[in-house]
Amino acid sequence: MLFTLFNNSLTAQDDKIEKTIDGETYSIDTVMNIITNKKNGKLPDRGYCEHVYLENFSSVDDVVRKIFSKARMNELIKLKTRFKIAAYCDISGKIEEVSFLLLKKDNPITLTEVYLLEKNMKGVKVKIKSNCPDVKYYSVSKTYRFEDHFAK
Repeated sequence: MLFTLFNNSLTAQDDKIEKTIDGETYSIDTVMNIITNKKNGKLPDRGYCEHVYLENFSSVDDVVRKIFSKARMNELIKLKTRFKIAAYCDISGKIEEVSFLLLKKDNPITLTEVYLLEKNMKGVKVKIKSNCPDVKYYSVSKTYRFEDHFAK
């Protein structure tokens, strides 16, 4: 089945839903609550590295603060909202791909907010440390609890 609302579309298929916003199609796993851009998974040599350490993720924190207004953050704090960012970075720490795990079924984060987070995170650099010099891309992740990270 296909629904169209404004310039965004929605299609359903078993446990996955696809939604398109501003030309980007997202796969939403309704069981695992994972949102991934359909363009992801195209990086070559996404080797595995067991020991990758995030030394500084503040540039991503800045993106999150940019996307969510203070009023929206306060709303998400009251709702005890959490989400996880999973990203692939190149060896310089530049974010190339981002996926999101919404950590509860009724997570109030909208697809528009996910789209804006992804759009603004791609190309941002994080500081990583690794003992895997032969790996070209690293998988890093961070869980955000709004009440812990953004309550002032």
